[in-house]
Amino acid sequence: ARDENYPYPYEQTTFWKNVKVRWSPMEKSNTNILQEDLALYFASTGYYRCQRSVDCTGADNPYTLETQTTKLDGLLNVASASFEGALLQINAGTYYMMCTRNNNFSNRAQKGTLIVI
Repeated sequence: ARDENYPYPYEQTTFWKNVKVRWSPMEKSNTNILQEDLALYFASTGYYRCQRSVDCTGADNPYTLETQTTKLDGLLNVASASFEGALLQINAGTYYMMCTRNNNFSNRAQKGTLIVI
């Protein structure tokens, strides 16, 4: 909800269960991208593409939780400022989001509501 200043854990979200990937820069076919990996990809602004290296092959393999040697910090300082993202088809619903990059979890909360009809 928008009145929260912290993101929900992945298990409590509904957004990722309600999207279909139409395009992504990942080597996998769009239908083979795991929901958890897609959420990780967006949450880390592309710094990670998969949780496990077995699920991320080829050029994507260095971008996994298992293979990245420099871990991502909470402010995303080591992540690129540019992010290719992905083209998503989103099911109807109301979804809440927030940005943690410039957020001190008090007076600089950057939040939004996405309403898909």
